[in-house]
Order: sequence, then C-alpha cells, then structure tokens
Amino acid sequence: MEFEQIVLSIHWVGIIIGTIAAFYLGLVLSKLCATGDLTRSIYMNFRYALKVCILGAAIVWSSTFIYISFLANIDPVAAIDPGFWARITIVALVSCNLYYMRKVVLPMAKKRVGMSIFGGLTDVQQNRMIALGAVSSISWITILVLAMVGRMGAGVQDFVMIYGAIMAVYFLAVGACVVIGRIAGHLIRQRFKQRLRKKQYYYQKIVSAHPHNKYL
Repeated sequence: MEFEQIVLSIHWVGIIIGTIAAFYLGLVLSKLCATGDLTRSIYMNFRYALKVCILGAAIVWSSTFIYISFLANIDPVAAIDPGFWARITIVALVSCNLYYMRKVVLPMAKKRVGMSIFGGLTDVQQNRMIALGAVSSISWITILVLAMVGRMGAGVQDFVMIYGAIMAVYFLAVGACVVIGRIAGHLIRQRFKQRLRKKQYYYQKIVSAHPHNKYL
C-alpha cells in the first residue's frame, strides 16, 4: 500500500470515529433536553462520547498535516481542492466546539449530576447546549460527505467560489438545526413548567383539604 493511501485510510478512520461519536453525543444531549434529568448515566455517556469525538478529531488533524506535507513535496497542484480545504475549516470549527464542551460544558454538567437542568440552567445556557450539539453533528456529517465526494478538480479561479458555496451550505445547515433545536427546547421547557404547575396545584389542594390544616 502506498504512503498516500495509508494516510488517507487513517484519515477515514478518524472521520468515521468522530461521526459515530458525534451522532451518539447528539442522542445523549437530546435525551437530556427531553427529560431535563442529568443522571450519572447520561453524564458518563456524554463524557465518553466527547472523549471519542476528541480522539477522532486528533486522528483527522494528524493525518491532515501529514497529507498536506506530502502534497507540498510531491504534487502541490493537487492541494488546490476547495472540498479539502473546506473540510479542514470545518474540522477547525468542530475542534473549537469540542474544546469548549470539554473545558466549560463538561465541568458544569459534573456539578449538576442528579439534578434537573431546567431549574439550574437559564434558557440561554440550554439553547447554547443545543447549539453545541447541532454544530458537532452537522460538522462531522459534512466532513464525512466531503471526504466521500473526494477531489473536486477545481482550478485556482473556481476555488473561492466552490469553497464559499460549501461553507455557505454548511452554515445554513447548522443554523437550521440550531433554530429547530431552540424551538424544540422551548416547547419542552414549556411542557416541563406546565407539569410543575400541575404538581404544585395538586399538593396545594392536598394541604388545604387536610383536616389538621387549621393547626398549621
């Protein structure tokens, strides 16, 4: 097997690992936002999925640097590929997303294990969590699709146009997922508040109907 094929195979391994972990991470976040209960099981699943995502990103970055060095020495013209550089840009964005989740979201989640996120996090923080999950899932899916498409054969003049089109579609997809997530999150929080009010009303009726209530 040639050196280029070995590097590309490693690159594919990193993309597949990252995509599967990001999909699972999205499922964990969806379950958390649906129930609001941050159990230890959900926290551990979130932690492990995040670690696997970081591993996938590290493999992709390592193989990408090696591949760029290889092209620079062997075939510099082949590096003029808008799909390849769009993939690198999205990997950079998802790496920043993973860093934020590792340094900010994970420690915050650890402090709230066993509690509800609806009472402890503001609407802005919950929407931010949904946005982080959307960025992670859409980014890895886009990276996978671009890797499957392969070389686009664009010249220097077409590079900016095709690269801009790819990134525009990517940001539109992320924006759509964030909007849908925020709407779904708002509906879930409203349903949670309605259930909470019903419980409060139910217990108030019990207390008011208690025969010893006059002595309280």
